[in-house]
Amino acid sequence: MGPYHRLVREEEEEKRFDQEAGPLAKKLEEGVREIRQEAETTWSLTSSELRDVERLQPQPATVNTEKIKQLSTLPGLLEDTFVVGLLQAEEQQVPVATRTVHQWQYRTNRDSLAPICELIHQLENQGVISKTHSPFNSPIWPVQKSDGGWRLTVDYHGLNEVTPPLSAAVPDMLELQYELELKAAKWYATIDIANAFFSIPLAAECRPQFAFMWWGVQYSWN
Repeated sequence: MGPYHRLVREEEEEKRFDQEAGPLAKKLEEGVREIRQEAETTWSLTSSELRDVERLQPQPATVNTEKIKQLSTLPGLLEDTFVVGLLQAEEQQVPVATRTVHQWQYRTNRDSLAPICELIHQLENQGVISKTHSPFNSPIWPVQKSDGGWRLTVDYHGLNEVTPPLSAAVPDMLELQYELELKAAKWYATIDIANAFFSIPLAAECRPQFAFMWWGVQYSWN
């Protein structure tokens, strides 16, 4: 087969291919066009729905700068976080110990010495504790906080063993949780009252048994 005949044959094959593939290519092109139109329509609807959703979303509350200014003028709001304050409430009565318990102070972490001294000094200046002389004594147990600071606690295990139990009306936390769920409120808030334990007044006749000692000086809670 010469070059001329080969060229003629190739042209005939191309024509036959165009005739056979033409309708298929046309259908394919129409299918692509339909898919593109459907995608554009779907995107248009999705965008509209998104706008509706955004419209229904709760908007952030507008900050009332005037109210913030009023809050900042409240007395004691910006004071030291360690400031305790004393509750204007009836002095609390606790069961009297059946016998005297006197435990000496054991060794504590050296890093806690200066911070605990400062805490005791602050509590005494605020009227939370005062110097005393009592046959009772319980050891201090300094506890380090997660932020590196120190918390003043007293180990009253020995005192608890000789003190009659007190049946206090303590709320059931699970019942409180169920009650909150039934109310179906939109917002919940918690308040962490700093140093609340220190602010509760103790009856004078109950104070001696809560005595503790630090660096040779004995104190008791007021």
